[in-house]
Amino acid sequence: MLVVAAVTLVVGARLLARGVRNGKVPELAFGTAFLCASLGTAGAQIGQRFWWTEPGEFSLTMNATCFAIQVVGTSALFLSTWRIYRPNEGWSFLLAATGSSIAVLAWVIRFMDGDFMLARIETPGIAVYHAARVAVFAWAAIESIRYSGLLRRRLAIGLADPVVIQQISMWGVAAVAAGGVSVVIVTSTFVLHRHPLEVPAALGAIMLCSVVLSTCMWCAFFPPQALRRWATSRAS
Repeated sequence: MLVVAAVTLVVGARLLARGVRNGKVPELAFGTAFLCASLGTAGAQIGQRFWWTEPGEFSLTMNATCFAIQVVGTSALFLSTWRIYRPNEGWSFLLAATGSSIAVLAWVIRFMDGDFMLARIETPGIAVYHAARVAVFAWAAIESIRYSGLLRRRLAIGLADPVVIQQISMWGVAAVAAGGVSVVIVTSTFVLHRHPLEVPAALGAIMLCSVVLSTCMWCAFFPPQALRRWATSRAS
C-alpha cells in the first residue's frame, strides 16, 4: 500500500504542477485527487502506527484530518470524471455532486459515531465512504472504456492518437484495480468481520490490485517511451 501511496503522490504532484501551469481543471482535479489520496491514506496508516497510538484529542484531530483529506481526494475524482468525459451533461454533474456529498456524509457519520477517537474501521461511515469510492472508480472505468472505444473507431480513419487511446485504457484498468481494493476491504471488514491485513486472501488481492494500480496509473499519465512506441507501432 505504501508503494501505491508513493506512486500516487508523485503522479499527483506532477499533475497538479502541470495543472497550475496551464490552468486546466481536469489536471488540477486529478492532481488534487491523487495527492489527497496519498497523503490522507499514508498519513493515517503511519500516524496510527507510530505517532498517535493512544485514544485522545490529538488522535481524534489527526484521524479526522487524514480522513477529511481522503474525502477531498474522492470528491476531486468525481469532479475530474465529470469534467473529462461528460462536462456538458446535467446528469453527469448531478452524479459527481451526489458522489461527493456521499463522501462528505461518510466523514460526518464517522465524526458523530466517534470513529476518529478509536480509529475503528467496521463502522457505517467506512461503509458509506467505500461505497462512494467504488462508485467513482466504476464510473471512471466505464467512461474510459467507452471513450477509448470511440477513439479506436476514429483511429481507423486517422483521427485519433494511439498513445492517447492507450493512456485512457490504462486509466480504466487502474480505476478497476482501485475499485477492487475498496471491494476487498469492504468484504473483509463487513462480511468476514476481520481486518483486511489479517486475511491472507484479502491481503493478496490488495497487493495484486496495488501492483496493477501503480503500474497502470503511471503509464496512463506519464507513459514511458517504450509504451509510446508500442502503441504507435500497433496502430500502424
